[in-house]
Amino acid sequence: MNKKIIEILPWFILISLVILDIIMYIGIIKMFFGFGMDIIVGLFGLVGAILTGVVTLIGVRMGMKSSSENLKLSLEFQEKADFINSAPLKIRSVHSAIKKLNELANMVLVTKQKTDKDLIDIQTLVEEILDETSKVNGIVFSYIEPIDTEINLVFVPEYKKLRTRDKEGFFKLDLEKATELEKETYKTIEETIEILRTEKLKLQSDYRKAIYNIS
Repeated sequence: MNKKIIEILPWFILISLVILDIIMYIGIIKMFFGFGMDIIVGLFGLVGAILTGVVTLIGVRMGMKSSSENLKLSLEFQEKADFINSAPLKIRSVHSAIKKLNELANMVLVTKQKTDKDLIDIQTLVEEILDETSKVNGIVFSYIEPIDTEINLVFVPEYKKLRTRDKEGFFKLDLEKATELEKETYKTIEETIEILRTEKLKLQSDYRKAIYNIS
């Protein structure tokens, strides 16, 4: 049903009921009392009071609707202004997270025979990426959680298991299994980088639209 019809319908019903009441009132007066000047004056007074009430009700309704629309517009404007002010920091945070993820991917795949310090550096870098994405929003932050889990609960513990000491006390690494582990982790990181690139483009697009619409 058309929106305007929905808005008009209650008023049409109300006015129809008022008219019906007036007709019934006239009929009853005519039946029992006939039409005297006092009755006619009273009838006009009744009609005037009813119409005044209807007009007042319509005025209040229109005022409430106007206030509601103004409040909605004000809130929408404030929301856009808040987004415009916060978007640059969010875009920079995503950009920084992507840069750190590329660094993480290189540390995982390129560096061979990783020492305990190398593994700690990898874990520290993941913490920095989590900090960066937490400045954006919950959705972007959720993309990094799987990497956090994979690095701290899978990659680092499993990598340590693949290192054994030889008779001289030096670490010996199972290169085949280590390479397979590195490639799997690298793949997860690269997939996340692509997701963040998409999020960055979306943020940039929304920011440009917001700037254009608010000006």
